[in-house]
Amino acid sequence: MEQMFIYAFIVVSQLALAIFKVLEIKWVIENNIVKSVILFNIQTLCWLISTAWSIESFLKGDWTTVVLFLISGSLGKVVILRYYKKSERTQAT
Repeated sequence: MEQMFIYAFIVVSQLALAIFKVLEIKWVIENNIVKSVILFNIQTLCWLISTAWSIESFLKGDWTTVVLFLISGSLGKVVILRYYKKSERTQAT
């Protein structure tokens, strides 16, 4: 049960981190300091926890965690980039 919780947290956190990174850049460009700083702190906490659990699992020989870490982070990046691409097309019309 504990390992399933770790898997779920890693997937959710990596998806969220990919989205958060793009939002953070957007808010930095918009000079929205408060949102940017709050999001940075949330990102850092999620990253630390998911990385620590992933490394611990990896050292125990559990490659599933590492695979989930990589796939969910990549999937999150694809989702947010497609969202912004769709948003740009909508604004252009």
